[in-house]
Amino acid sequence: MQQLIALCSGLFMDAYSNQPFAVQTESVIINTVLNSRLGADATAKSIAIAGITNNINKSLEKIRT
Repeated sequence: MQQLIALCSGLFMDAYSNQPFAVQTESVIINTVLNSRLGADATAKSIAIAGITNNINKSLEKIRT
């Protein structure tokens, strides 16, 4: 149900890296973009990628694209 609410509220997330390849023992910087297209009152608490969690606790701003 939470996923359905998120899909209907105009939330958008994208994750990308400037490095197309990585060696297993080296780190990779992953950039994330979070957007509340409809202006939903939402807060991103954390982002987890490959078992690594980054706590951010940031309110999402309304940005129309």
